[in-house]
Amino acid sequence: MATLFDPNLGRRIEGHVLQAEIGRGGMGAAYVATHEALSHSKCVIKLMLAEVARIPQAIVRIQQEAEALSRLNKHEHIVKLQNFGVLPDGQFYLKFEFIEGKTLTRYVVEQGGTLPLRKAANFIFQVCSAMEFAHSLGIIHRDLKPDNIMIEFNIPGAHLKERVKVLDFGIAKLVHGAVDPTGSGQTLGTIRFMAPEQVTDAAAVSGKADVFSLAQVLYLVLTGRMPWGTPESDIAIYHKQRTEAPAWPPEELVPEAVARVIMRCLSLNPDDRPTMRELAIELAAAFEGGTEILAKVVPDWVESSPHDATTLPRPAVAEPTVTPAQQLVAHDVARQGHHEHLSPGVGTSAPKVPESLPRRTPDPTANARPRALAASLASAASATFGSSGVPSTPVRPQDSAPAELGSAAARAIPTP
Repeated sequence: MATLFDPNLGRRIEGHVLQAEIGRGGMGAAYVATHEALSHSKCVIKLMLAEVARIPQAIVRIQQEAEALSRLNKHEHIVKLQNFGVLPDGQFYLKFEFIEGKTLTRYVVEQGGTLPLRKAANFIFQVCSAMEFAHSLGIIHRDLKPDNIMIEFNIPGAHLKERVKVLDFGIAKLVHGAVDPTGSGQTLGTIRFMAPEQVTDAAAVSGKADVFSLAQVLYLVLTGRMPWGTPESDIAIYHKQRTEAPAWPPEELVPEAVARVIMRCLSLNPDDRPTMRELAIELAAAFEGGTEILAKVVPDWVESSPHDATTLPRPAVAEPTVTPAQQLVAHDVARQGHHEHLSPGVGTSAPKVPESLPRRTPDPTANARPRALAASLASAASATFGSSGVPSTPVRPQDSAPAELGSAAARAIPTP
Protein backbone atom coordinates (compact mmCIF):
# COMPACT_ATOMS: atom_id res chain seq x y z
CA MET A 1 0.00 0.00 0.00
CA ALA A 2 0.98 3.64 -0.26
CA THR A 3 3.55 5.19 2.07
CA LEU A 4 3.79 8.77 3.42
CA PHE A 5 6.40 9.43 0.77
CA ASP A 6 4.43 8.25 -2.27
CA PRO A 7 5.28 10.91 -4.87
CA ASN A 8 2.15 10.11 -6.88
CA LEU A 9 -0.31 11.22 -4.19
CA GLY A 10 -1.67 14.63 -5.11
CA ARG A 11 -0.64 14.24 -8.73
CA ARG A 12 -3.09 15.57 -11.35
CA ILE A 13 -4.01 13.43 -14.33
CA GLU A 14 -6.80 14.42 -16.72
CA GLY A 15 -8.29 16.83 -14.20
CA HIS A 16 -8.34 14.22 -11.41
CA VAL A 17 -6.19 14.30 -8.27
CA LEU A 18 -4.74 11.01 -6.99
CA GLN A 19 -6.05 10.64 -3.43
CA ALA A 20 -5.12 7.17 -2.16
CA GLU A 21 -3.48 3.97 -3.33
CA ILE A 22 -5.95 1.10 -3.42
CA GLY A 23 -3.83 -1.68 -4.90
CA ARG A 24 -0.36 -2.57 -6.09
CA GLY A 25 0.95 -5.36 -8.28
CA GLY A 26 4.18 -6.33 -9.96
CA MET A 27 3.74 -3.81 -12.78
CA GLY A 28 1.68 -0.95 -11.43
CA ALA A 29 -0.20 0.77 -8.64
CA ALA A 30 -3.87 1.80 -8.66
CA TYR A 31 -5.18 5.00 -7.12
CA VAL A 32 -8.63 6.40 -6.48
CA ALA A 33 -8.77 9.91 -7.93
CA THR A 34 -11.28 12.73 -7.44
CA HIS A 35 -12.09 15.39 -10.04
CA GLU A 36 -10.50 18.68 -8.95
CA ALA A 37 -13.72 20.64 -9.65
CA LEU A 38 -16.41 17.98 -9.11
CA SER A 39 -15.84 16.23 -5.78
CA HIS A 40 -18.52 13.59 -6.48
CA SER A 41 -16.77 12.50 -9.70
CA LYS A 42 -14.26 9.73 -9.09
CA CYS A 43 -12.20 7.36 -11.19
CA VAL A 44 -9.39 4.84 -10.72
CA ILE A 45 -6.03 5.48 -12.32
CA LYS A 46 -3.46 2.73 -12.72
CA LEU A 47 0.14 3.91 -13.11
CA MET A 48 2.96 1.74 -14.36
CA LEU A 49 5.68 1.53 -11.72
CA ALA A 50 8.72 3.66 -12.55
CA GLU A 51 11.10 0.72 -12.06
CA VAL A 52 9.38 -1.35 -14.77
CA ALA A 53 8.54 1.49 -17.18
CA ARG A 54 11.80 0.91 -19.06
CA ILE A 55 11.20 -2.81 -19.59
CA PRO A 56 9.88 -3.39 -23.15
CA GLN A 57 7.88 -6.45 -22.14
CA ALA A 58 6.12 -4.47 -19.39
CA ILE A 59 5.20 -1.72 -21.86
CA VAL A 60 3.78 -4.30 -24.27
CA ARG A 61 1.76 -5.82 -21.44
CA ILE A 62 0.12 -2.58 -20.31
CA GLN A 63 -0.65 -1.75 -23.95
CA GLN A 64 -2.17 -5.21 -24.26
CA GLU A 65 -4.36 -4.63 -21.20
CA ALA A 66 -5.60 -1.40 -22.75
CA GLU A 67 -6.27 -3.15 -26.05
CA ALA A 68 -8.18 -5.97 -24.35
CA LEU A 69 -10.31 -3.66 -22.21
CA SER A 70 -11.11 -1.36 -25.12
CA ARG A 71 -12.73 -4.35 -26.85
CA LEU A 72 -14.66 -5.32 -23.72
CA ASN A 73 -16.10 -1.92 -22.74
CA LYS A 74 -19.57 -2.82 -23.97
CA HIS A 75 -20.13 -5.58 -21.42
CA GLU A 76 -21.83 -4.58 -18.17
CA HIS A 77 -19.90 -7.11 -16.07
CA ILE A 78 -16.39 -5.98 -17.08
CA VAL A 79 -14.73 -2.88 -15.64
CA LYS A 80 -14.79 -0.03 -18.17
CA LEU A 81 -11.60 1.58 -19.44
CA GLN A 82 -12.07 5.33 -19.90
CA ASN A 83 -8.67 6.30 -21.28
CA PHE A 84 -5.08 5.18 -21.84
CA GLY A 85 -2.07 7.39 -22.32
CA VAL A 86 1.47 8.46 -21.53
CA LEU A 87 2.33 11.24 -19.09
CA PRO A 88 4.96 13.91 -19.93
CA ASP A 89 7.57 12.00 -17.91
CA GLY A 90 6.99 8.88 -20.04
CA GLN A 91 4.88 7.01 -17.45
CA PHE A 92 1.99 4.96 -18.87
CA TYR A 93 -1.42 5.11 -17.21
CA LEU A 94 -4.89 3.55 -17.52
CA LYS A 95 -8.02 5.38 -16.39
CA PHE A 96 -10.97 3.23 -15.21
CA GLU A 97 -14.49 3.81 -13.99
CA PHE A 98 -14.83 3.99 -10.20
CA ILE A 99 -16.82 1.07 -8.76
CA GLU A 100 -18.68 1.49 -5.47
CA GLY A 101 -18.39 -1.95 -3.97
CA LYS A 102 -16.19 -4.71 -2.53
CA THR A 103 -14.00 -7.46 -3.87
CA LEU A 104 -15.51 -10.94 -3.71
CA THR A 105 -12.81 -11.82 -1.16
CA ARG A 106 -13.94 -9.11 1.24
CA TYR A 107 -17.62 -9.78 0.53
CA VAL A 108 -17.31 -13.47 1.45
CA VAL A 109 -15.30 -12.74 4.59
CA GLU A 110 -17.97 -10.32 5.77
CA GLN A 111 -20.60 -13.01 5.14
CA GLY A 112 -18.82 -15.41 7.48
CA GLY A 113 -16.45 -17.19 5.07
CA THR A 114 -18.94 -18.86 2.70
CA LEU A 115 -21.95 -17.93 0.59
CA PRO A 116 -25.27 -19.74 0.14
CA LEU A 117 -25.59 -21.52 -3.20
CA ARG A 118 -28.13 -19.14 -4.73
CA LYS A 119 -26.01 -16.08 -3.93
CA ALA A 120 -22.79 -17.70 -5.17
CA ALA A 121 -24.45 -18.92 -8.38
CA ASN A 122 -25.78 -15.43 -9.10
CA PHE A 123 -22.23 -14.04 -8.99
CA ILE A 124 -20.77 -16.94 -10.98
CA PHE A 125 -23.42 -16.54 -13.72
CA GLN A 126 -22.40 -12.90 -14.11
CA VAL A 127 -18.72 -13.82 -14.39
CA CYS A 128 -19.62 -16.52 -16.94
CA SER A 129 -21.46 -13.92 -19.00
CA ALA A 130 -18.46 -11.57 -18.92
CA MET A 131 -15.91 -14.25 -19.75
CA GLU A 132 -17.98 -15.87 -22.51
CA PHE A 133 -18.05 -12.43 -24.15
CA ALA A 134 -14.29 -12.01 -23.67
CA HIS A 135 -13.57 -15.49 -25.06
CA SER A 136 -15.74 -14.78 -28.09
CA LEU A 137 -13.39 -11.88 -28.85
CA GLY A 138 -10.30 -14.03 -28.39
CA ILE A 139 -9.39 -12.63 -24.94
CA ILE A 140 -8.46 -14.99 -22.09
CA HIS A 141 -8.17 -13.50 -18.60
CA ARG A 142 -5.62 -15.96 -17.08
CA ASP A 143 -5.99 -14.59 -13.53
CA LEU A 144 -9.58 -15.12 -12.36
CA LYS A 145 -9.70 -15.09 -8.56
CA PRO A 146 -11.86 -13.51 -5.83
CA ASP A 147 -9.64 -10.41 -5.66
CA ASN A 148 -10.32 -9.74 -9.36
CA ILE A 149 -14.11 -9.99 -9.01
CA MET A 150 -15.82 -6.85 -7.71
CA ILE A 151 -19.35 -6.74 -6.29
CA GLU A 152 -20.97 -3.38 -7.05
CA PHE A 153 -23.84 -1.93 -5.00
CA ASN A 154 -26.40 0.85 -5.41
CA ILE A 155 -26.43 0.91 -9.20
CA PRO A 156 -29.00 3.39 -10.53
CA GLY A 157 -31.29 1.79 -13.11
CA ALA A 158 -29.58 -1.63 -12.97
CA HIS A 159 -31.74 -4.77 -13.06
CA LEU A 160 -29.46 -6.48 -10.52
CA LYS A 161 -29.12 -5.32 -6.90
CA GLU A 162 -25.54 -6.60 -6.71
CA ARG A 163 -23.61 -6.46 -9.96
CA VAL A 164 -20.35 -8.24 -10.69
CA LYS A 165 -17.46 -6.51 -12.42
CA VAL A 166 -14.45 -8.53 -13.59
CA LEU A 167 -11.20 -6.62 -13.03
CA ASP A 168 -7.54 -6.74 -13.98
CA PHE A 169 -6.95 -7.96 -17.51
CA GLY A 170 -3.29 -7.09 -17.02
CA ILE A 171 -2.05 -10.54 -18.04
CA ALA A 172 -4.87 -11.30 -20.45
CA LYS A 173 -3.96 -13.23 -23.58
CA LEU A 174 -5.10 -11.89 -26.94
CA VAL A 175 -5.65 -14.91 -29.16
CA HIS A 176 -6.04 -12.74 -32.25
CA GLY A 177 -4.25 -9.55 -33.18
CA ALA A 178 -1.50 -8.35 -30.85
CA VAL A 179 1.51 -10.51 -30.15
CA ASP A 180 1.39 -12.13 -26.71
CA PRO A 181 4.51 -11.07 -24.75
CA THR A 182 4.30 -14.24 -22.68
CA GLY A 183 7.18 -16.51 -23.59
CA SER A 184 6.71 -20.22 -24.19
CA GLY A 185 7.00 -22.10 -20.90
CA GLN A 186 6.42 -18.95 -18.82
CA THR A 187 4.07 -18.99 -15.82
CA LEU A 188 1.67 -16.06 -15.34
CA GLY A 189 -1.21 -15.69 -12.90
CA THR A 190 -1.97 -16.80 -9.36
CA ILE A 191 -0.82 -20.42 -8.94
CA ARG A 192 -3.47 -21.17 -6.34
CA PHE A 193 -6.30 -20.64 -8.84
CA MET A 194 -4.43 -21.56 -12.00
CA ALA A 195 -5.16 -24.47 -14.35
CA PRO A 196 -2.29 -27.00 -14.53
CA GLU A 197 -1.64 -26.33 -18.22
CA GLN A 198 -1.20 -22.63 -17.46
CA VAL A 199 1.54 -23.40 -14.93
CA THR A 200 3.71 -25.05 -17.56
CA ASP A 201 2.93 -22.74 -20.49
CA ALA A 202 0.75 -19.66 -19.97
CA ALA A 203 1.12 -18.67 -23.62
CA ALA A 204 -0.62 -21.81 -24.87
CA VAL A 205 -3.79 -21.78 -22.75
CA SER A 206 -7.38 -21.53 -24.00
CA GLY A 207 -10.52 -20.17 -22.38
CA LYS A 208 -10.85 -23.53 -20.59
CA ALA A 209 -8.11 -22.32 -18.21
CA ASP A 210 -10.46 -19.53 -17.08
CA VAL A 211 -13.20 -22.14 -16.54
CA PHE A 212 -10.87 -24.12 -14.25
CA SER A 213 -10.05 -20.96 -12.25
CA LEU A 214 -13.69 -19.94 -11.92
CA ALA A 215 -14.63 -23.43 -10.71
CA GLN A 216 -12.06 -23.08 -7.95
CA VAL A 217 -13.57 -19.72 -7.01
CA LEU A 218 -17.04 -21.32 -6.82
CA TYR A 219 -15.72 -24.22 -4.75
CA LEU A 220 -14.01 -21.77 -2.36
CA VAL A 221 -17.00 -19.48 -1.78
CA LEU A 222 -19.32 -22.46 -1.19
CA THR A 223 -17.06 -24.45 1.16
CA GLY A 224 -14.50 -22.01 2.54
CA ARG A 225 -11.62 -24.12 1.26
CA MET A 226 -9.82 -24.98 -1.96
CA PRO A 227 -10.33 -28.24 -3.94
CA TRP A 228 -6.75 -29.38 -3.27
CA GLY A 229 -6.45 -27.87 0.19
CA THR A 230 -3.76 -25.28 0.95
CA PRO A 231 -0.35 -26.74 0.06
CA GLU A 232 2.62 -24.79 1.38
CA SER A 233 4.21 -24.00 -1.97
CA ASP A 234 3.36 -23.38 -5.61
CA ILE A 235 5.19 -26.59 -6.55
CA ALA A 236 3.11 -28.57 -4.07
CA ILE A 237 -0.14 -27.16 -5.52
CA TYR A 238 0.87 -28.12 -9.06
CA HIS A 239 2.00 -31.57 -7.88
CA LYS A 240 -1.34 -32.26 -6.16
CA GLN A 241 -3.36 -31.08 -9.17
CA ARG A 242 -1.42 -33.40 -11.47
CA THR A 243 -1.45 -36.47 -9.22
CA GLU A 244 -4.54 -36.24 -7.00
CA ALA A 245 -8.25 -35.81 -7.62
CA PRO A 246 -9.82 -32.75 -5.97
CA ALA A 247 -11.63 -33.38 -2.70
CA TRP A 248 -15.35 -33.90 -3.23
CA PRO A 249 -17.14 -30.94 -1.54
CA PRO A 250 -19.25 -31.73 1.56
CA GLU A 251 -22.81 -32.58 0.54
CA GLU A 252 -24.26 -30.48 3.35
CA LEU A 253 -22.71 -27.43 1.65
CA VAL A 254 -22.78 -28.44 -2.02
CA PRO A 255 -25.55 -30.62 -3.50
CA GLU A 256 -24.33 -33.63 -5.49
CA ALA A 257 -25.52 -32.30 -8.84
CA VAL A 258 -23.68 -29.00 -8.28
CA ALA A 259 -20.56 -30.86 -7.17
CA ARG A 260 -20.63 -32.84 -10.42
CA VAL A 261 -20.60 -29.62 -12.42
CA ILE A 262 -17.66 -28.27 -10.41
CA MET A 263 -15.72 -31.52 -10.78
CA ARG A 264 -16.17 -31.48 -14.53
CA CYS A 265 -14.73 -27.96 -14.64
CA LEU A 266 -11.73 -29.18 -12.64
CA SER A 267 -10.88 -31.93 -15.14
CA LEU A 268 -7.18 -32.16 -15.86
CA ASN A 269 -7.82 -32.29 -19.61
CA PRO A 270 -9.07 -28.88 -20.85
CA ASP A 271 -11.18 -30.59 -23.51
CA ASP A 272 -13.27 -32.23 -20.77
CA ARG A 273 -14.24 -28.87 -19.26
CA PRO A 274 -17.33 -26.93 -20.39
CA THR A 275 -17.32 -23.46 -21.90
CA MET A 276 -18.39 -20.53 -19.72
CA ARG A 277 -21.87 -20.66 -21.25
CA GLU A 278 -22.15 -24.41 -20.70
CA LEU A 279 -20.94 -24.00 -17.11
CA ALA A 280 -23.69 -21.47 -16.38
CA ILE A 281 -26.42 -23.58 -18.02
CA GLU A 282 -25.37 -26.81 -16.29
CA LEU A 283 -24.99 -25.09 -12.91
CA ALA A 284 -28.44 -23.50 -13.26
CA ALA A 285 -29.98 -26.90 -13.97
CA ALA A 286 -28.22 -28.49 -11.00
CA PHE A 287 -30.23 -26.87 -8.20
CA GLU A 288 -33.77 -25.69 -7.60
CA GLY A 289 -34.32 -22.11 -8.68
CA GLY A 290 -31.05 -21.95 -10.63
CA THR A 291 -32.72 -21.39 -13.97
CA GLU A 292 -34.71 -18.43 -12.62
CA ILE A 293 -31.50 -16.82 -11.33
CA LEU A 294 -29.73 -17.36 -14.64
CA ALA A 295 -32.73 -15.89 -16.49
CA LYS A 296 -32.19 -12.59 -14.67
CA VAL A 297 -28.52 -12.49 -15.71
CA VAL A 298 -28.52 -13.91 -19.26
CA PRO A 299 -32.09 -14.58 -20.46
CA ASP A 300 -30.90 -15.83 -23.86
CA TRP A 301 -28.99 -18.70 -22.29
CA VAL A 302 -32.09 -19.98 -20.51
CA GLU A 303 -34.22 -19.80 -23.64
CA SER A 304 -31.67 -21.80 -25.65
CA SER A 305 -30.72 -24.31 -22.95
CA PRO A 306 -32.07 -27.85 -22.53
CA HIS A 307 -34.88 -28.42 -20.04
CA ASP A 308 -32.92 -30.73 -17.80
CA ALA A 309 -29.22 -30.19 -18.45
CA THR A 310 -27.07 -32.69 -16.60
CA THR A 311 -23.36 -33.25 -16.38
CA LEU A 312 -21.34 -36.36 -15.69
CA PRO A 313 -18.20 -36.40 -13.57
CA ARG A 314 -15.18 -36.62 -15.84
CA PRO A 315 -12.03 -38.54 -14.86
CA ALA A 316 -9.36 -35.96 -14.04
CA VAL A 317 -6.21 -38.01 -14.51
CA ALA A 318 -2.65 -37.22 -15.45
CA GLU A 319 -1.92 -37.89 -19.09
CA PRO A 320 1.78 -38.72 -19.52
CA THR A 321 3.12 -39.20 -23.01
CA VAL A 322 4.13 -42.82 -23.54
CA THR A 323 5.94 -44.67 -26.30
CA PRO A 324 4.58 -47.94 -27.80
CA ALA A 325 7.11 -49.85 -25.70
CA GLN A 326 5.90 -48.08 -22.56
CA GLN A 327 2.33 -49.04 -23.42
CA LEU A 328 3.40 -52.65 -23.04
CA VAL A 329 4.20 -51.92 -19.41
CA ALA A 330 0.68 -50.61 -18.90
CA HIS A 331 -0.65 -53.75 -20.58
CA ASP A 332 1.41 -55.95 -18.22
CA VAL A 333 0.08 -54.03 -15.24
CA ALA A 334 -3.47 -54.58 -16.48
CA ARG A 335 -2.87 -58.34 -16.74
CA GLN A 336 -1.78 -58.38 -13.09
CA GLY A 337 -5.15 -57.20 -11.88
CA HIS A 338 -4.87 -53.43 -12.14
CA HIS A 339 -6.74 -52.98 -15.40
CA GLU A 340 -9.75 -51.45 -13.73
CA HIS A 341 -7.63 -48.43 -12.75
CA LEU A 342 -6.09 -47.64 -16.13
CA SER A 343 -7.20 -44.37 -17.69
CA PRO A 344 -7.25 -42.79 -21.14
CA GLY A 345 -3.77 -41.55 -21.96
CA VAL A 346 -2.02 -44.61 -20.48
CA GLY A 347 -2.28 -46.97 -23.41
CA THR A 348 -6.08 -47.20 -23.43
CA SER A 349 -8.87 -45.52 -25.35
CA ALA A 350 -11.62 -43.56 -23.65
CA PRO A 351 -14.93 -45.44 -23.37
CA LYS A 352 -17.97 -43.91 -24.99
CA VAL A 353 -20.12 -42.03 -22.49
CA PRO A 354 -23.84 -42.78 -22.71
CA GLU A 355 -26.04 -39.78 -23.41
CA SER A 356 -27.74 -40.20 -20.05
CA LEU A 357 -26.95 -42.16 -16.92
CA PRO A 358 -28.93 -42.59 -13.70
CA ARG A 359 -27.76 -40.35 -10.89
CA ARG A 360 -25.74 -42.07 -8.22
CA THR A 361 -23.81 -41.13 -5.14
CA PRO A 362 -20.28 -40.43 -6.38
CA ASP A 363 -17.25 -42.18 -4.97
CA PRO A 364 -14.91 -39.36 -3.86
CA THR A 365 -11.88 -41.64 -4.40
CA ALA A 366 -12.87 -42.73 -7.91
CA ASN A 367 -10.57 -40.26 -9.63
CA ALA A 368 -7.76 -40.59 -7.11
CA ARG A 369 -6.95 -44.19 -8.04
CA PRO A 370 -6.47 -43.71 -11.79
CA ARG A 371 -4.66 -40.43 -11.22
CA ALA A 372 -2.22 -42.03 -8.79
CA LEU A 373 -1.64 -45.04 -11.03
CA ALA A 374 -1.13 -42.85 -14.09
CA ALA A 375 1.46 -40.79 -12.23
CA SER A 376 3.17 -43.96 -10.96
CA LEU A 377 3.22 -45.51 -14.43
CA ALA A 378 4.61 -42.35 -15.98
CA SER A 379 7.44 -42.21 -13.47
CA ALA A 380 8.19 -45.92 -13.66
CA ALA A 381 8.10 -45.96 -17.46
CA SER A 382 10.37 -42.95 -17.67
CA ALA A 383 12.89 -44.49 -15.29
CA THR A 384 12.82 -47.80 -17.16
CA PHE A 385 12.82 -46.69 -20.78
CA GLY A 386 14.21 -43.16 -20.76
CA SER A 387 13.89 -41.59 -24.18
CA SER A 388 14.94 -44.70 -26.08
CA GLY A 389 11.95 -46.87 -25.23
CA VAL A 390 14.26 -49.83 -24.44
CA PRO A 391 13.76 -51.39 -20.99
CA SER A 392 16.81 -51.60 -18.74
CA THR A 393 15.28 -52.93 -15.51
CA PRO A 394 12.03 -54.73 -14.66
CA VAL A 395 9.08 -52.55 -13.69
CA ARG A 396 7.05 -53.42 -10.65
CA PRO A 397 3.49 -52.10 -10.90
CA GLN A 398 3.36 -51.46 -7.15
CA ASP A 399 6.25 -49.00 -7.35
CA SER A 400 5.49 -45.33 -6.79
CA ALA A 401 7.82 -42.39 -7.03
CA PRO A 402 6.64 -39.30 -5.15
CA ALA A 403 10.15 -37.86 -5.09
CA GLU A 404 10.47 -38.09 -8.86
CA LEU A 405 7.04 -36.57 -9.34
CA GLY A 406 7.97 -33.69 -7.07
CA SER A 407 11.16 -32.98 -8.99
CA ALA A 408 9.23 -33.13 -12.28
CA ALA A 409 6.78 -30.55 -10.97
CA ALA A 410 9.68 -28.38 -9.85
CA ARG A 411 11.22 -28.50 -13.32
CA ALA A 412 7.87 -27.62 -14.89
CA ILE A 413 7.58 -24.31 -13.00
CA PRO A 414 10.12 -21.79 -14.30
CA THR A 415 12.15 -19.84 -11.77
CA PRO A 416 10.90 -16.23 -11.65
